[in-house]
Amino acid sequence: MTAPSPTVEAPKAGPLTADAVSVEPKGLDPTGKVQSVIVAVHGIGDQANFGTIQTVVNQFCLYFGQPSGIPLGGFDTGEPALCIGEPHNADVFKRYAFAEVYWAAIPRELVKSEHRLEESKAWAHTIVERLRLRYQLERQETANACKEKKVKHVAPPPPNFPLVKQVLGELIQTIDVVDRLCFLADKAGVFKFNLRELLDDYLGDVQVVAEFRQERLKILKAFAETMDRIAVAHPKAAIYIVSHSEGTVVSFLGLLEGFRAEPRAPWAGSVRGLMTLGSPLDKHLVLWPELFGSGGPTPPPNGATPEPIHWRNYYDLGDPVGFELDGTRTWIENNGWQKVFDFSSEPGKHDYGFTRYPFPGKAHVDYWTDEDVFGHFLKNVVTTREDEDARPHGARRFPKPPRTKRWAWAASSIVPYIGVAAIFCVAAYILLRAVLVAALPDDYEKRKALTVGIRAVGIAALLYGMTAVSRIPRLTRRWDWRLAAGVFAAFCVYAFITSVDRAPLDFAGMPTGADRLTLWTAVVTTILTGIVSTARPTWGIAPMLVIGGLGSLLRIADAMMLAKSDHPTGPIWPVVIAATAFLYLWWLGSLMFDLVVAWQLYIRDFNLRQHLDKITGRASLNAA
Repeated sequence: MTAPSPTVEAPKAGPLTADAVSVEPKGLDPTGKVQSVIVAVHGIGDQANFGTIQTVVNQFCLYFGQPSGIPLGGFDTGEPALCIGEPHNADVFKRYAFAEVYWAAIPRELVKSEHRLEESKAWAHTIVERLRLRYQLERQETANACKEKKVKHVAPPPPNFPLVKQVLGELIQTIDVVDRLCFLADKAGVFKFNLRELLDDYLGDVQVVAEFRQERLKILKAFAETMDRIAVAHPKAAIYIVSHSEGTVVSFLGLLEGFRAEPRAPWAGSVRGLMTLGSPLDKHLVLWPELFGSGGPTPPPNGATPEPIHWRNYYDLGDPVGFELDGTRTWIENNGWQKVFDFSSEPGKHDYGFTRYPFPGKAHVDYWTDEDVFGHFLKNVVTTREDEDARPHGARRFPKPPRTKRWAWAASSIVPYIGVAAIFCVAAYILLRAVLVAALPDDYEKRKALTVGIRAVGIAALLYGMTAVSRIPRLTRRWDWRLAAGVFAAFCVYAFITSVDRAPLDFAGMPTGADRLTLWTAVVTTILTGIVSTARPTWGIAPMLVIGGLGSLLRIADAMMLAKSDHPTGPIWPVVIAATAFLYLWWLGSLMFDLVVAWQLYIRDFNLRQHLDKITGRASLNAA
């Protein structure tokens, strides 16, 4: 892969803007005026070399009202950092240089071997087992802490680890299916996003960094060598690190190593700012605390106290990877790094959460095109007053953190459920139309399309209610969600009955009895599904589809027999095809529903971190 795509961390190397011109970078600092070096550290995926720093430079140019126009090859100068030359001849561009820590080649070699990385679902299950071990250790530690404080320890009920495994497995299976929808959306020209590749890249790169010690050491060596070269080329320049996703873990580990080294790394005291985008640091601290050690920094040379690193973290609530880094701040305080990292625990001061991107999951890569995010960091951490004076008159000043976009919040929260409803509507319409054409071939065309559509929506509502009340108890034991599922199912039954009243079909001369039978089929299917799923939880979504499919087939057969006794019917094979499509779409919609509910329950709005704290017992440990 030669250029980044939406499935990787840095966006694709952008084309030249209309007003851009060819740029010939000069490489080393020809004027001796470089005051700051911005270093990009990419995240997951098969990255293009210099693709991430190109994106950072584009944002930098946008901030100063200049065309970006530097091609990818323009960064390949062989020098430690790129100094932008003509036509960017403003003084502000002479004060900055840009570099990149490129580590994608290291996990790429591991992936090529094909027999070293663990398959995603199997590796996720090993994480659950490690969480089980952490829970036992932390529970014992909490009990000991309570004993020392002479406080009564009431152990919370243990987490349902089998449920966690089950949910993880079904989510990974669902992502496979959703990826097919993304493929269709790509072909239709709606949007392009490879969700499965994102998952594989993320889990694969996390495995490399967290589980493979030798590869992790190579990655940290690449980080240190890049920083060393920058320190030699620009010894008086301040360094600002812009990192994303797993690159934030690489950056933090690299900084810890540089500050702990004996003697301290020559570049360590020059780092002035750290920008983390979509960072999974807190999850790494929970799952792999041994990576970070427990020692503090070595004393600074000559007793000098360098300026602390101004750390700013940005995360979208629709990003499944990045969250607030309160656990990282706690680690900093507990291990004596407060003088190194200026990362306040004051709410909203250095940790900025928002909902700005409409597509859950894709939000993880959308930071790169967000002018407000980069503008805020440049304004508040990087640029000087002199730099700000060089900006165009009337340019936005970005004094406040990026704010939530209400439309994006609504889209990421509500639209997924609407998407599931749309799938069910299509499924119901395909089946209903096929049955009506076969059962009433003579007068189907006389019926209004609106009437058939309303009835299809009613059947889709019934299908949605069955799915919700069957699936939510398998995804969570929270009473409020189960109650909400029951209320929603009742509303769906009401919607079905309303559709019967508003759009009578006079099907087979028995409208009331036929519709009542459809409703009772749905009720019996839901009850049987609940019984079988409780007895065989490992069967996943299969009981609902098998029982529901049998119920639907029996209902179709009964309708066709009633119609045949009254008048001639059409061919049956279109009904068979429609029933197959109906079951497939029901399965697809149900998987989508599972993914959306799990997203809301366990990931979105910082829920994942809270669940990890409960599973490991850290919440009760902190309380003790």
